[in-house]
Amino acid sequence: MFGTAGASTGTWGAPTTGPTAGWSLSATGANAFAGFTTATSDAMNFGDATNGLGSGSITVGTVSSGNITFGAASGAITLTGGQITFGASSVTVNNATNTINSTLAGSNALSKAGTGILVLGGTNTRTGKLTISAGTISVGTIKNYGVAGGLGQQASSTVDQLGAGANAGTLIYTGAVDSTNRQFLIGDATAANAGGATFINNGSGALTFN
Repeated sequence: MFGTAGASTGTWGAPTTGPTAGWSLSATGANAFAGFTTATSDAMNFGDATNGLGSGSITVGTVSSGNITFGAASGAITLTGGQITFGASSVTVNNATNTINSTLAGSNALSKAGTGILVLGGTNTRTGKLTISAGTISVGTIKNYGVAGGLGQQASSTVDQLGAGANAGTLIYTGAVDSTNRQFLIGDATAANAGGATFINNGSGALTFN
């Protein structure tokens, strides 16, 4: 067991295949985690609406993950170190703020769901589209297309999206003076009532779009 209902300090170091791949939520008892599951790319649930983890840091190895959910009953959790390769397509933040400083890799599209704030602090190499379907993503770097950074290492043919359907999406920049040639789709191009989007520069200098 790597975590308890009172704390989230621990290690997520499962291999990507075999009988110890993955990490899943325990819905009963004092432990917040049931230990390893038996399939690759299983969903990773850090607490839920009832069984929460306290605030803390979880060290990550080289792992393959399905959808990641930070439960509403949990505190502020930080995933740090290592690399997470997504075998699925969503990170849901149902509480206030959670942070992933681990490197995010893979080619799948990724959707941020839930009303909370997701801080992406790693130098991420993932190449799939990023959609803020609800809530907020905060990054300290927004690099040019093809350069690894908070949002990923997408090619110029991949346009990240802020907002989906009736839901607004917010992107916060917290870095230093920088410039980017990235483009963003504001709202859902196919929705009759697009939720819109907000882009906030909370950094120490100007962010220039080329």
